[in-house]
Amino acid sequence: MNAHSKTTSKPHTSTKHSKPYPEKDGEEELNKTAKELSTLARAKLPNRVLQGVLTGYEDDIRQEAILLALSWYLRQRIDTEYRKKHPWNTGQAIAGSLRIQKRGYIKALKTEAETLRRIPPENAKTSLHPAMRNACDWSASTKGLVTDEAIRIALRAKRISHTNALLAKEVLVNGAHVSHLAELMSVNRSNIYQHLSRVRREIRGIIQDMEVPMIDSL
Repeated sequence: MNAHSKTTSKPHTSTKHSKPYPEKDGEEELNKTAKELSTLARAKLPNRVLQGVLTGYEDDIRQEAILLALSWYLRQRIDTEYRKKHPWNTGQAIAGSLRIQKRGYIKALKTEAETLRRIPPENAKTSLHPAMRNACDWSASTKGLVTDEAIRIALRAKRISHTNALLAKEVLVNGAHVSHLAELMSVNRSNIYQHLSRVRREIRGIIQDMEVPMIDSL
């Protein structure tokens, strides 16, 4: 759901931040946190429990919630003030992100259904599939939305990991600098580039084949 991409926090340099957790490997910690969030998300939102408009969306919502919670975790490493105000608690983080994503999905699905009702059948295909246009003609915002959706598709298909997805979103969608992420995660820049290369390989074909929801900014 492209509507949810705005909820991800964008890393940025702040006068409030110091280099936290210097003794820890940031990538290892991120992988560990992702696994914990995944386990908790499945326990809190198992399959076949949602009803109404959300029926069948459990896995999608779980994946979105894990990414959102991971973005909060990443912000913990960026901003010491944020870390003081919002001490990290894995259980609370996944519970909160699941609530946010369920609300977001309800809103997005209802909006999409209403949009489809308003579009004349003969115009639906060209209106709903801007990916049919050349990528060079897309606006920057459209490229970001398409990339974000492709990353989510690859994650749902288990072709990339949550760590792959989060770091790729930060760089390719949110515009974070590789050098800043590498310093933040206490790894070499090559480690970040390895994640990006993995994601780029997987999303290249997805973007070519995907059907992109209506984007007004084209």
